[in-house]
Amino acid sequence: MVFWNQSSDCCSWEGVTCDWSNGHVIGLDLSCSQLQGTIQPNTTLFHLRHLQTLNLAFNDFNFSTISPDFGSFPSLTHLNLSFSNFTGRIPSKICHLSKLVSLDLSDFDYYNPYSFSPVRLEQHTFNMLLRNLTQLRELHLDSLNISSPLPHALLNLSSLTSLSLGYCHLRGKFSENIFHLPNLRELHVRGNQDLTGKLPYFNATSSLQFLDLGDISFSGQLPESISNLKALNILYLFNCNLSGSIPASVWNLTKITNLAFSSNSFSGQIPSSNSNLAKLNSLYLSRNNLNGQIPDSLGNMSQLTLLALSGNNLNGQIPDSLGNMSQLTNLDLFENNLNGQIPNSLGNMSQLTNLDLSGNNLNETI
Repeated sequence: MVFWNQSSDCCSWEGVTCDWSNGHVIGLDLSCSQLQGTIQPNTTLFHLRHLQTLNLAFNDFNFSTISPDFGSFPSLTHLNLSFSNFTGRIPSKICHLSKLVSLDLSDFDYYNPYSFSPVRLEQHTFNMLLRNLTQLRELHLDSLNISSPLPHALLNLSSLTSLSLGYCHLRGKFSENIFHLPNLRELHVRGNQDLTGKLPYFNATSSLQFLDLGDISFSGQLPESISNLKALNILYLFNCNLSGSIPASVWNLTKITNLAFSSNSFSGQIPSSNSNLAKLNSLYLSRNNLNGQIPDSLGNMSQLTLLALSGNNLNGQIPDSLGNMSQLTNLDLFENNLNGQIPNSLGNMSQLTNLDLSGNNLNETI
């Protein structure tokens, strides 16, 4: 817990930032401070009228409601109330914080991410927030109980670089217009199973670096235009009801480090033209309908630490080239139709901690 010596100048206290020209408190960071109880309306916190940044994340406010007075800081640019055990509705007065550039109200439940959060963001308040807070660059509302369609007003946030709406019980049609936000770098909408639609044509001008659309009920194929996302580092499209073959253009994402296509209906063979993926750390292709042999070229991914190909219809032998992946810690090939001898080259994987080859027709000697 933060300890403040009341006999000293408050500007010297841990977590407090002052404007030295006038002595006003302009920043308060009490995240992870083991604060408990409720925030009373008459607390001196709301007397700090010059606050620009306020961070109360990762505390325990005992399921008290979020006070409307959080919307009364006229100069506030950063507000973080995430993971602090609030309950009730997000007060509409927060929509008055017109100078906000960063807002984080996330309320993630690690044990049950699909459960309804006790914090609710009403559709009217959500729309008003998007219309009024047009300077936002970061908007993180993970696991809030929103239970409404994606608002069209999102397109008002032309400065937005990071948008996170995971597990919010969003419903209706996924709006591909989100991809038209000109400065968007990170988009996280995982876990909204009632969102439907198709993946759009991806524009070559996109600056996306992190794209997580897992557990959304898309239909159709992964478009070839995915290769236009040249800046992409992380791509999560697991359990998205995607079908067809994995386009070879995926392997043109030269900056990609994490790629997850598990639990879809992809068919055909694993593309072999993957020599461009020199930075790839993890590749998840499990639980699809992929067939054919494991391409030798996978062994060229020298930085790979995790390879998951389980639950497909892959056949033939395990290629010797997999032994070249000296950084691999996890290799999952179980429940395929692989046969033949387990290659001795797997013994070269000095970092390997998890190996599962069960559910195949392999000779059991190594």
